[in-house]
Amino acid sequence: MKQFLLSLLTLTILSLVNCSSETGSSSGTSAGDSGAASTSGTYTPTTQTSLGMILPDTVVEAGSSFCVPMTVKDFKNIVSMQHSINWDPKVLKFEKLQSFGLPNLSEANFGATKTEQGLLGISWYDASLKGITLNDNSKIYEICFQTIGISGASTKLRITNDPVIVEVSNSDEKLLGIPTGNGQVKVK
Repeated sequence: MKQFLLSLLTLTILSLVNCSSETGSSSGTSAGDSGAASTSGTYTPTTQTSLGMILPDTVVEAGSSFCVPMTVKDFKNIVSMQHSINWDPKVLKFEKLQSFGLPNLSEANFGATKTEQGLLGISWYDASLKGITLNDNSKIYEICFQTIGISGASTKLRITNDPVIVEVSNSDEKLLGIPTGNGQVKVK
């Protein structure tokens, strides 16, 4: 198991280093509202599981600052996780991260070098390698934004593979899919 987790950690670090060292425009998609469905960079789980990552629908005032909680469902014996959050950077401007609800989770676990493009990566693991279990609806972090879109604008908040691929493992050394509850932010 230690070899498995070491390999997973190495891949995660390489993903975050790659995310931090890239410059220029992203080849992935952002969570814009063009109306067209796009699958490039969007995560689709291949392993069915009851684990859920939930971002709520939110309505905010134009020009306001606000935070969106990432909550979990069936978060049982999780040893590591990584994923990305995407949004339309014409509607929201990233401000900060806060309210960390996992052991050893902090801003250092996030790759925030592409937030101007609407891309944020996260990588976390349980240093004890025993796995962490949380109650349903537990908040694991909050993403804070400033609304820069005009009244009537909206954007999806989506879990994707861009820039960090989605991967979750549990204490049984199984890789899990993440059925997501993607959120939407509407500007009123």
